[in-house]
Amino acid sequence: MHLEQLRYFLSVARHRNFTEAAREFYMTQPAITHQISALERELGIKLFLRTTRNVSLTRAGSSFWRTPSGCWTWRSGPWVGCARRSRP
Repeated sequence: MHLEQLRYFLSVARHRNFTEAAREFYMTQPAITHQISALERELGIKLFLRTTRNVSLTRAGSSFWRTPSGCWTWRSGPWVGCARRSRP
């Protein structure tokens, strides 16, 4: 898992839209979709329910959202305390 993937995930979750998230990072929608799909494969869970018009978080996606969103400050930088908490 890469920090960029977490940033993309948080953006899609916030916008509820892959295209808007892609615009935020000056990327194409397929590139964001690819990164989210790679993250889902790595985690072994579906993070989003996708239809032709809507994107929503799955139950697992909602749980995952609560964890990384607390790890980012308003400056979109990693919070040191989060890294310490996430280590076993």
